[in-house]
Amino acid sequence: MREMPTKTHNLIALGKSLEAPDQIMTAIRDLGPEYITSRYPDAAYGVPAELYDEKLASKHLAQAEEIIEWVKGNLK
Repeated sequence: MREMPTKTHNLIALGKSLEAPDQIMTAIRDLGPEYITSRYPDAAYGVPAELYDEKLASKHLAQAEEIIEWVKGNLK
């Protein structure tokens, strides 16, 4: 039985602890910085909403869905 990962918001650390495949780790690496911007708006050096358009938002949504489906498929 797998142990629960350490409590963290670091997506890369979580992905590594779950031994995520390369494709999932790529999505995780891409989404990681978005957490900082959404949690700490001052980190965006402007209005966070102005950093995104429909194309980028759709890309991030698809990556998040891919990660979620992988996690669900690996939960026991």
